[in-house]
Amino acid sequence: MPFGKDSYKFAKTLGYLNSQQVLADFAMLKMSLKHNLSSEASPVVVFGGSYGVS
Repeated sequence: MPFGKDSYKFAKTLGYLNSQQVLADFAMLKMSLKHNLSSEASPVVVFGGSYGVS
């Protein structure tokens, strides 16, 4: 959750809790990890299908 427990409190912060933002976040994470681990040519496998809720 990008704003911790406050993510659900305001319409402004709810806008970040959507599938488009999740995919954008994942793309940035993947690129960063591959770069930091010097593994740009390595394949990536993704699985899952829902938000975790605590």
